[in-house]
Amino acid sequence: MIIVIPTNTTHIIDLIPRYTPDDSITLNLYNEATQVFTDVVNTFTFLNGILQITFDFTFVEGDNYQLKLTDINGVVFRGKIYTTLQATQDFKATKDKFNYA
Repeated sequence: MIIVIPTNTTHIIDLIPRYTPDDSITLNLYNEATQVFTDVVNTFTFLNGILQITFDFTFVEGDNYQLKLTDINGVVFRGKIYTTLQATQDFKATKDKFNYA
């Protein structure tokens, strides 16, 4: 799962793709809460097997997104994105939802 900070507008994601992509990649985000698909303009670099994607998008705190990267040959990568302001070391899915005594 990929974690992003919703207050940032520019996001950089490093991932390992299924194969080396061609000249352009389509970045599609699906918001699981609103059930809306969005194609996002992006740039990418591929170095030593790592695909680094840079894109601008305004995420909503606490929402889950499905990420799908495609090129003319097929699906390059699929994954999930979760948006939170919590530090990843302190992350709790139930933060501020339940009180434990």
